[in-house]
Amino acid sequence: MSTITVWHWLALAALLGVGELFTFTSYLLCLGLAALLTGIVLALFPEMGLALQGILFAVATVVITGGWVYYTKHYLNKSEAPMLNHRAQQLIGRTFTLKEPIINSMGKGQIDGIYWKIKGTDTAAGAHMKVVGVNDLILLVKEVNDNPK
Repeated sequence: MSTITVWHWLALAALLGVGELFTFTSYLLCLGLAALLTGIVLALFPEMGLALQGILFAVATVVITGGWVYYTKHYLNKSEAPMLNHRAQQLIGRTFTLKEPIINSMGKGQIDGIYWKIKGTDTAAGAHMKVVGVNDLILLVKEVNDNPK
């Protein structure tokens, strides 16, 4: 086949749109929109050659995909509760009373009825500790001199 018509681009756009319904990746949607755009431009300029159609499709794919990635990163994935599934990070700044000593920089602390692995300087039980950071699910703590909240 030496020529590609508007209908070829529209059929490709439709197939990619149907494929997007099964994959939910948004990438096929971007390809489908690029094919649709190429078909529309070909309808407006029917003398456009095959090489120029390919270049237009490639450039449109990159631009549309880049725009979609930018949009989803900056606008679509905003959450009202960004720390909802990051329980350990929610505890940064919290203070608690150490029920078991920290030995060899590792220990176990209880916050809100949940036991957490903690890491900090060796400290005796009964000390007031503050969560200052998180490393995976290990709370990084330091001793404070005020009462826990």
